[in-house]
Formats: sequence, C-alpha cells, structure tokens
Amino acid sequence: MLKLDDEAGRIASLRRYSILDTMNEKEFENIVDLVQFTFGVSMAAISLIDSNRQWFKAKRGLNIAESPREVAFCDHVIRGENVMTIPDAREDQRFASNPYVVSDPGVRCYMGAPLTTRDGYNIGTLCIMGTEPRQFGDDEMATLRKFAKLVLAQIELREKAAYDCLTGALNRGIFANRLDIALERFRRGLGRSSLAVLDLDHFKRINDTYGHAVGDDVLKAIVGAIQGKLRKGDSIARLGGEEFGVLLEGLKPKDAKMVLELLLRQIHRLKFSAAPNLVVTASMGVAHVEEGIMRTADWLELADERLYAAKSNGRNMVVAA
Repeated sequence: MLKLDDEAGRIASLRRYSILDTMNEKEFENIVDLVQFTFGVSMAAISLIDSNRQWFKAKRGLNIAESPREVAFCDHVIRGENVMTIPDAREDQRFASNPYVVSDPGVRCYMGAPLTTRDGYNIGTLCIMGTEPRQFGDDEMATLRKFAKLVLAQIELREKAAYDCLTGALNRGIFANRLDIALERFRRGLGRSSLAVLDLDHFKRINDTYGHAVGDDVLKAIVGAIQGKLRKGDSIARLGGEEFGVLLEGLKPKDAKMVLELLLRQIHRLKFSAAPNLVVTASMGVAHVEEGIMRTADWLELADERLYAAKSNGRNMVVAA
C-alpha cells in the first residue's frame, strides 16, 4: 500500500538503504546509460529525495550532484503513484520559472517514474529530461516504469549485501562508507560522531569450551543487545571475527562514553540456555571525530589503539581519549 502522507516514514525508509552520498556504482551507472540510450535524451538520472534536497545516485548530462528539494521536478513525482510527464516546462506554470528551465541545463521536457519501496514509500525517481519539447506516449511511460523497478531492485539487492549474514550487523565496507559520511558531515559543521571498536574478551575460549554453535549465538546476541540500545542514525558493523564497530552520531564525547559503558553492561547481562554458566564481556576503544581525524583509516586506527589499551589494562572496559 502506497504511503504518500507519511514523510517521516519516507525519510526513514530512504535512510535505511544507506545510499545517500555514496560513490558511483557501475550497476546504477549502467541503468542510466541504458535509459538515456533507449529514450534518446540528453539527460537521465536516478534521483533520491532527502528531507531538503535532491541527490543523484547516477546521472548523465547533468553537472550537479544535488539540488534543493524545492526546485526538483522529481519532488512532484514522489507525491503520487504515476509516471509524471512534462511536454514543455516553459508552458507549465509549476516549472516555467524553475532555475533549471530558465538557465542551465535548459530543461524543456521531463518524464519521471517513482521508486517505490517494498514498504510503500516513494524514495525518489528515475527520470529523463531534454532541451526540446516532447510528448511522451503510453508505451514510453510503461517502459520508464519498468526501468524504475529495475533501479529499486538494485537498491534492494545492495541493501541485502550490506549486512553480515550471521549477526545482521552491517558489513565492513558499508560501515566504512558511513564513517566517510560522518567525517564529511563534521567538516561541514553538521554534527559530531564517535567511533568505538569492540572486541569480545576470550572469544576463542568460548568456542573451545562450548562449541562454535554457542559462539555464533554469542555473536548474534551481542549485536541484538547493542542494536536494541542504539538510536536512529547510529550503526553497528561486524568488522571481522569477534570484532565490531559502533558509530554514535551527535553525542558529546563524555555522553558517547556513557552510552558505550551501558552497552558493555548489557553484554555482561546476556544469558544463554545452551551455556547457563557463560559470562560474556567485551572491551572497547573509542575515538571521537573532533580529535583531528582526517581519514576513515586514521579514525579506525585510533579506536583500535585504544581497544588494545582496554585489553592490556584488564578488559571489560571502555578506553577513550
């Protein structure tokens, strides 16, 4: 069922895909190339509509990465369920004074199909544009809608590949991308973030004593316990083996440390029916973005150094600056 009146839900649905501000990906570039060729237009794009901007995942014939939402043709598309066509933007009072009509790139015709998620939200569009007036037929609208379904299928496939199959945590690559975004947000004055690297204490001993099935249960339980305490916008990823990364957004360093200490207490309280006497603890190293971090690799390295300090000083603790 299409949900056109739930903007907060729509934004949450879009953010769930972790696709905004990501690098070019050939799968999406190939679709846009094919769409541009099929319709013989000068411009084609995959547009995602954020709370106050339009951001292009892939584009041809456009020299901008994003635009204000209020001037986006695609913002009109996501308000309905149908493909929207504009034969001549100069003759359409909604768009006649639009800056992308009256100046570069000089849009005259437009067609956009909504990208509708499985939970009923229009998160963006697949669109084409031209610099001359053009009437689009029913067959062309149906074809663009099929291409839009292909885009959404690729977005869904991308999301599934983003998660660790055992624990449900993000994988390392997607998490690194989120760290890149957090760094860029900090540089633009849009908020601080804290990164924790967590490692289970004596995990090999757990596997050796109780077996790998219990070890797997421990990993899954830890991720579940942490996810239950994280806010929207925070992230947990499996970095490898029994090591995890936690990204906390918008907290002062002292508050971030308090949250992470709470997570350690949650881990310590975990119980396992297959191993009633098992007590699980973890160690964390924390680095804050305002500590002069310049690259994601440096951020991870600093947190990892502090994780080593936590383990060297007795384990089951959080070590920060």
